Amino acid sequence: MTLPIFIQNVLGQSATVTGMVMLPAAAVGIILSPVAGAAFDKFGPRGVGIGGLALMTISLGLLGTINTGTSVLFVAVFCALQASGQAIANMPINTWGVNALPNDMIAHGNAIANTGRQIAAAIATSLLVTAETSMTASHMSQGVKSATASGIAFSYLLCAAISLVALIICIFTVTSRAKEKAARNAKASEAQASAEVAAETTEGQPAEHHYAGAYVAPAASLFKQAQEQSIGGIMDDQPYSCLDSDDITHVVREFIRLNVSSLPVVNGDGRLVGFVSDGDVMKSIATYESRTVSTGTGSTMVVFDDETVASKVQALSGKKVMDIATRKVVAATPDQHVGEVARILAKKQFKKLPVVDGDGRLVGVIRRKSVMEHAFDALFPKDDR
Repeated sequence: MTLPIFIQNVLGQSATVTGMVMLPAAAVGIILSPVAGAAFDKFGPRGVGIGGLALMTISLGLLGTINTGTSVLFVAVFCALQASGQAIANMPINTWGVNALPNDMIAHGNAIANTGRQIAAAIATSLLVTAETSMTASHMSQGVKSATASGIAFSYLLCAAISLVALIICIFTVTSRAKEKAARNAKASEAQASAEVAAETTEGQPAEHHYAGAYVAPAASLFKQAQEQSIGGIMDDQPYSCLDSDDITHVVREFIRLNVSSLPVVNGDGRLVGFVSDGDVMKSIATYESRTVSTGTGSTMVVFDDETVASKVQALSGKKVMDIATRKVVAATPDQHVGEVARILAKKQFKKLPVVDGDGRLVGVIRRKSVMEHAFDALFPKDDR
């Protein structure tokens, strides 16, 4: 609001130049919003929010130094950086706040947040204009241009102070996925340490273990052997699959006929190109009360789902399997150790993994059930049960 006044009244530029200066700021807001969303999905809200607020605070602080000798390029660059910081921080922090609400309260939370944002913007605008006017009036002895520049610079410094407060709040309140992951890793490390201690106590003096009265060799040693064996010998080497050219109707029929919940997707050369599950189908036909969409301009929209299940199924029936399948597939190779594959299955919460050869061709599927049976057989051989 104040920047066009500064460019035209203080720097003496035309309205066209003013528009060109403001254009990059508008463009980066549109471009960076989806980038911020992807970063939020990958890294969580904390790092993205802190980075965006830090960039915005620094840019606003530098805009608070403008004067009659400031160049148009300086204004354009830091105006764009300020808009970049706002675009980066806005969506992740808003989404983090809304996600903290129960599902039945999300629509109400969005309404309150949007209303509060508009009220805060109106109040802040009034306060900033009042502060700018007062500062301008107190510097009129220096001339109109200099006084105007001083007032506008002061308003930017106030914005920088507000942004700094938001940054501090973000640092101390917004949680990080890394902390949750570290807590899980700490628990896993503790469990692993306990297992290693147990293994050390049995080393050199095998203890007897019994299952249903049968003697079993030391568990630590046998389970270690089971972990280090490759999955090539326990995978299903004749896996079910579907082609990337199949339509979804055919794939759903295959789910029912084969009594499976997912299928690897291969191309005509047998190379793995995707993975489709009944969950992908459910997502396509599920009914949602509302969806929150960030506009990238400091506000969010609530889009209500008014489609019927029948219409969604009808639309889905005309699509190909790759329209809903996962394209970035996590796959294993036959020479991978059982322990490594078990870690992937547990971490990703997968029921099975496709197995591919060196050329990316599907050669098998490894299931949780197969891994568990392999580990169980190592601990309790069938002959001793």
